[in-house]
Amino acid sequence: MQPAAPTIAAGFRAGSHGVWVYCVRAVVTTLFSVFEETVRRFGDRVAVEVQRKDRLDRYTYRHLHRLSLAQARMLADAGVRPGDRCAILAHNDAHWSAAYLAILARGAIVVPFDTNYTAAQVATLIADAGARVLMVGDRMREVGRDAVRGLTGITTLDLHAPDVGESDSEMDGRTPGPAEAADVPGRTLDPELPAVILYTSGTTSDPKGVVLTHANLMAERDAAFAVVDVGPDDSVLGVLPLFHSLAQLANLLLPFAVGARVVYLETLSSQELVRALSERQISIFACVPQFFYLIHERILREVGKRGFAARLVFRALMATSFRARRLGVNLGPLFFGRVHALMGRQMRLFVTGGSKFDPAIGRDLYALGFTILQAYGLTETSGAATINTPHEAHLDTVGRPLPGVELRLLPPEALSAERPDAGLGTGTPDGEVALRGPIVMQGYYGRPDATAAVMRDGWFLTGDLGRVDAAGRLTITGRKK
Repeated sequence: MQPAAPTIAAGFRAGSHGVWVYCVRAVVTTLFSVFEETVRRFGDRVAVEVQRKDRLDRYTYRHLHRLSLAQARMLADAGVRPGDRCAILAHNDAHWSAAYLAILARGAIVVPFDTNYTAAQVATLIADAGARVLMVGDRMREVGRDAVRGLTGITTLDLHAPDVGESDSEMDGRTPGPAEAADVPGRTLDPELPAVILYTSGTTSDPKGVVLTHANLMAERDAAFAVVDVGPDDSVLGVLPLFHSLAQLANLLLPFAVGARVVYLETLSSQELVRALSERQISIFACVPQFFYLIHERILREVGKRGFAARLVFRALMATSFRARRLGVNLGPLFFGRVHALMGRQMRLFVTGGSKFDPAIGRDLYALGFTILQAYGLTETSGAATINTPHEAHLDTVGRPLPGVELRLLPPEALSAERPDAGLGTGTPDGEVALRGPIVMQGYYGRPDATAAVMRDGWFLTGDLGRVDAAGRLTITGRKK
């Protein structure tokens, strides 16, 4: 007989005296109504900045609200109704954010596309989602035009068209009047209705659109808030494309709920990235592991140019800083001031996910004084399902489950095609990671066969293999296939 499968319903946030206690918010509503509450509270604060080579465009929460309502009116004029699918094909900026909010305001479903897709791939996914509208950004017009050629029942809209003034000074501080704010079904939708369809693949042969409800995304947001402290004084650098589930969490759901500022780059280059880090007072940065590897490589390359004695001192300081951090004292900014100046003195939190993080590099960055949270999850789990806490240095794990999320490991026989129903009640030190909770998707759009292949009695079978330590922390060890 196999031992009982580890089942973890974890939720930890900092309580008094540094004790981690279970916490989860119970309030669930629609995403657009949450945004409007933020506008009411923080209307004059900057919501989005777009760093361009020759200028900085700023959009306050009130401005972004007006822009989203203007785009919602454009969608209404195109005949978009609640439940319709509306695709976005554009690069990160304030208008992308406004388009996302506008679609939700109409009670419709956001279908964001990868800007690296070919026109043929976009056409395939438009057809698969049954999208009624394709909202296209400036740099994607040609791809969008080619994609809809030959398709029927699809309207193409310029998401940069319905602006209400490029500067906040042109708005006169006026809030939307009754006519502007009318007909916004997205305020009162059932939260169990779909909000977003995220495609996990750009292939033309087997597209799978992950259906996430308002309740899914709100649960993801609330669970993240239980671990990650984000407030109105934070500035979030958004370089991950917004069609990515981690970017949706880091650059939309979290900051727009608390009045934080999001910074986008018109051009994604190392020069513009360094400029943003040094000039935009960035405090939170979520990105894939490869970026942090580049930071690590650059630091070690500079150290390598010094003499033997300097390199020896550097390693001694790293070891001392690491031990001090384990005791709750961060000497990194003192010992490695030039490195922290490069990343920005306000930087307090790195978040990474999407692929395995090299634990050796993680420990080095931790010793340098940076706090790195490694998250694990899939599009099917609304983004993150597990995460390290800011107070743990266990960077060789992907942390414990978020609040409300249950995790089980399926035993080897559950992975066998001969016994597809085995294993939900048993487990082994290593097995397939199964997840259950309010962040798990509704299913794949129009694909009951694909949904049934990964869902079993409410559990989502990730296809990843892992083990759980005595403290409930998950380590990913491989893939089932």
